[in-house]
Amino acid sequence: MGDATLARARDNGPIVLGFLLAALAVWVRSISEGLPDSGDAVTHYQFARYVWKHAEPLLSGWGKPVFTLLASPFAQLGLWGMALFTALCAACTIWMIGSFVGRTSGTWRWFVPVALMFAPQYAHTVMAGLTEPLFGLLSVIIVIWLMEARWTAALALASFLPYTRPEHVVLTPLVVGVALVHKQWRALPWVLLGTVVYAIASTILFHDPLKVLLDDPYTGVD
Repeated sequence: MGDATLARARDNGPIVLGFLLAALAVWVRSISEGLPDSGDAVTHYQFARYVWKHAEPLLSGWGKPVFTLLASPFAQLGLWGMALFTALCAACTIWMIGSFVGRTSGTWRWFVPVALMFAPQYAHTVMAGLTEPLFGLLSVIIVIWLMEARWTAALALASFLPYTRPEHVVLTPLVVGVALVHKQWRALPWVLLGTVVYAIASTILFHDPLKVLLDDPYTGVD
């Protein structure tokens, strides 16, 4: 094996490890006779599985519209398909972080898949097919794009965070704040893209552009 081949193997090693760990999570989930989460996970699965027969879950604030839409093809495989989707989110998160960290330190890239996939709460959300891994992936992409000064892309993607997880109330203002500090006036309107898209969808499906905006299950929760 030549030096170039060895170098490529070392470069791709952490990413391969990340995908292997994600595949392991899917395998464990597929052979399990029980459910990692018999509450929210099952409901998210039902939303994603039957969204094309019942349109309302497509815009459900509780169900998280972006997650429901993206997970829908995987939900057709059954409950384990949701774990497949979230495992892919986890693997892509490892890929994104590892690729970025690798620009300055190749060694630390090996820490990324281990730290992420062996975090008990994160591993649970992956195997249960919950919404957190998707939000984590989008958050990582947005942060990297901000650091790369890809302002329009970062703000456009951030515009869909409110329809992915409630933690957007922390991240979205920070994204907007960074753009303001760097005087990215032309990019700032893109933070409204997701809201415009879902308002149009809400108008088409329910003749009410505000339905998706007002459907907030966390209203009044501190």
